[in-house]
Amino acid sequence: MLIHSTGNLRFVNDSAKFEWATAFLPKNKKQAVPSAGPGSISLKRRPRRSRMRRGSSRSSQPRRDAGRWNIGSGYIATRKSAFDLPIMKEYTAKLPQALVARDQLPYGLPEMSTHDNWKMRNVFITTFQEILDEKYTPEAG
Repeated sequence: MLIHSTGNLRFVNDSAKFEWATAFLPKNKKQAVPSAGPGSISLKRRPRRSRMRRGSSRSSQPRRDAGRWNIGSGYIATRKSAFDLPIMKEYTAKLPQALVARDQLPYGLPEMSTHDNWKMRNVFITTFQEILDEKYTPEAG
């Protein structure tokens, strides 16, 4: 079992020599998933030379870019509409695991952020592994 970012989706798919699947994070009292990821920015205006490529429309170019970014990186597309593109329909038909992150988005919450966030993350990971190793029950963990 691996609990990680969708950013590893491409690596896992390219590397696994066995069947594998993705799933929602387990639920206790409330279904939730941290939504975070690489830093991103949204420009109010793009430089004139990159606004439109020949033969593309303004509305479809960002969707295509989001779809290509999703396929290339494993990170979820930045636009819901990207999943309606033929390239994304073909991709997700071959790799349905890529849809779990999208389908889990309605349960997204901001990722916890503390001064020593990495220490808290290590506590979670260690405890979770110890539960899997049956050192603790899920309740005790």
